[in-house]
Amino acid sequence: MIFENCVLFSDIDGTLSTYKRTIPKENIDAINYFIENGGRFALATGRAVGTAKKVIDQIRVNTPCIIYNGGEIYDFEKGKSFYCTLLPKDAKKHIPEAIEKFADVGVEIHVDRTLYCIKKSERSVRHIINENGEFKVYNLEELPEEKWHKILITGTKEVIDEVAEYYKDKSTDTYYFLRSEEGLFEILPIDASKGKAIKKYCEIFDVDIENVYAIGDYYNDVEMLKAAGYSALTGDSPEDLRAIARYVTCPCEEGAVADFIKHIERLVKDKETSQI
Repeated sequence: MIFENCVLFSDIDGTLSTYKRTIPKENIDAINYFIENGGRFALATGRAVGTAKKVIDQIRVNTPCIIYNGGEIYDFEKGKSFYCTLLPKDAKKHIPEAIEKFADVGVEIHVDRTLYCIKKSERSVRHIINENGEFKVYNLEELPEEKWHKILITGTKEVIDEVAEYYKDKSTDTYYFLRSEEGLFEILPIDASKGKAIKKYCEIFDVDIENVYAIGDYYNDVEMLKAAGYSALTGDSPEDLRAIARYVTCPCEEGAVADFIKHIERLVKDKETSQI
């Protein structure tokens, strides 16, 4: 089978799925073709289990996925975690700090399998309902002390511009700051990155990194694109990222993942031909 040794990791928002939460039919058909011809397909996303599962219900995955922007490798079929890294307690000090310095932000925290809202923004309401099914604001003191996956700061592009500027030099040796979308800023464990998670996946499942393909669209995908054996960016990704990837697909809405799968097929066939 043509994709027998291939593992493909895809970002969700802006890559597999549009920001309107729709998955182009071309992507669904191409993923089925990829899996049926021996490939392993997985998601590599900043989402948690609940919201990632809503995407998996629309497509096929047949190997463990990367969630929490690389903080965990999780098998949705078995409900099993193969790798997980968590925030240290001292990262929590940035929550009251962010609320005090930036009046218009929302703050959310992923703790274990629940997303807690500490301060409401328009985006927070959507996030919480998508993850938990209902919206509620908590006091910070009400949250469990353990198993903090990440802290989210949400707001308009302009507000997150200010947040990103303020925190640009404040990463430590145990946690770091990442802008994952125009209106989304995250505090993550130092070992949580999609790139590190891909390397960990290869260790766990004995996969040659050269057989790993990855596609993304934004700055939180950079480490993943660098780590993979072959990487692609969507046609509507930021211009300054293009040099990182070896292939640029069509725009997301036109079926970027399908475009990349076709390209992978050409690469594999060309490699087979050159070995004859």
